Amino acid sequence: FGKIEAFTMVYEAFKNLPPPPYAFGYVLLDGADTALGGFFKGVDLSDPAAAAEKLKIGTRVMTKFASERKGEMLDFWFEVAG
Repeated sequence: FGKIEAFTMVYEAFKNLPPPPYAFGYVLLDGADTALGGFFKGVDLSDPAAAAEKLKIGTRVMTKFASERKGEMLDFWFEVAG
């Protein structure tokens, strides 16, 4: 578990990144001193204002892991806790 320190929502395509829309940000995990960057999943990004409210700074999140890991950035992500 941790809390969101910063986030952005992306609606335009960038080379070598997932197709938009997606949210990316930094999470300070419980007991850590440095925030970890990662993608957020489980938030509907079709309404940017509502999504920003769900991903606001300080929101508690949990870390999830892919069942098959490939050593890539997409092997883990964050989801809003609760």
